[in-house]
Amino acid sequence: MLKKLFGKRSSSEDVSVDIVNLFAKAVKDREALDVFLGEEDAFEAYRKLGKEAPLRSSSMLDLDREALQLKIEYIFPRTPVFKFNPLMLFFSVDGQMYFCSTTIAAIDRANETITVNLPGKVHRNERRKAFRIRIAQFNVKVSVKNITKTETAHSSGQVKAYDYEGKVYDISEGGMFFMSFASMDLNVNDVLYVEFTLPGIDLLPRTTIKSLVRAAHVKSFNRFCGMQFYYEGQKNIPYYRQHPYALDPSDKQFLAKFCRAANIGNLEREQMKQKKEEGQAEGEEEQQRRSVVLIGDRAHSLYNNPDFEQFFQKFYISDSDEVYDFVKANPDAIIVYDNLADSEKNHIDFAWSSLVKRLRSSNLFHPVYVIDRDPMEQAKWQKLKDYKIFYCSRLEASTMGEFLKFVRKHLPQ
Repeated sequence: MLKKLFGKRSSSEDVSVDIVNLFAKAVKDREALDVFLGEEDAFEAYRKLGKEAPLRSSSMLDLDREALQLKIEYIFPRTPVFKFNPLMLFFSVDGQMYFCSTTIAAIDRANETITVNLPGKVHRNERRKAFRIRIAQFNVKVSVKNITKTETAHSSGQVKAYDYEGKVYDISEGGMFFMSFASMDLNVNDVLYVEFTLPGIDLLPRTTIKSLVRAAHVKSFNRFCGMQFYYEGQKNIPYYRQHPYALDPSDKQFLAKFCRAANIGNLEREQMKQKKEEGQAEGEEEQQRRSVVLIGDRAHSLYNNPDFEQFFQKFYISDSDEVYDFVKANPDAIIVYDNLADSEKNHIDFAWSSLVKRLRSSNLFHPVYVIDRDPMEQAKWQKLKDYKIFYCSRLEASTMGEFLKFVRKHLPQ
């Protein structure tokens, strides 16, 4: 079958039945999908540099056998996609990983879907085993309980606790690498229960993961452990009756999205660090960080990250009177109003428009950056710009690097 998968596509007739069946199986299993915006040469360039490429996350929705087209979810983290963009798709079927290059047939922005043409050529992905991303910078704390040791002790009449605390070093939708704060009593293949909360990143909410895992490998005096998640529906999960915790499809999809967003953030930080080392970073002559009033979510990675803090001194203020007093006393300050932040949770009881009216009526023309979900018409955007109001949609700034670039681009000289 695999030999038949390989062949160059010049028209729709060149897509073999085996390729159609392969994608049909992936759609039926609702397989997660990685998407690279670019050609294979660009993807290979990242590999040669020893880096993970900035993959986006998606999932397969529907297969049109007649038109030989595949419908997928709009990519996450969100970024503008156009019909002329070449794509690479990475997916797995029955544990075997594949990749292919393809083209876009249609984009439905209203329903947030992309339709791609089925490729005439599909490769086995021998190199790619897992998409494990470093997230130590998020300081994600993990509670671990060794179920195997605990149940064995209980069966012999002993009351022992095999509980540990630590942090995630890196993670994928398949597993994670855990560092314990103390030496652990565990062996390879022990069943563990883990619980941890991943922070909100881009438009993803904070999410708590609870699952049984298998200890895949143990290192360094039993302080480091590679863990493999168990999934709902897997057969013969040990101790599942007593501890019914496993990743469901939504958990797996969340982990995939989180990993892609975190990886893109890591790449952006590396690029900015490299530019700084080469003396090419913009605004190196600015020794003084500019003050910024943040009316939003303290946990949001878009403006709560080391790169943003390198250029701005942040002040989280949610009271309109306090905002007014602060900017009046700081003529060089700017304001960021996150219209997507939970107003009740973050105690924001005023709209950005009312804030602007109050400031402008007092002849305070501090720049105001408004973060919202959807793009704005150019004419309206320009009109707001004339009043030093810079509207920024999440499509235009889907990552922390893009948002930082947007803010600095419109800073007053």
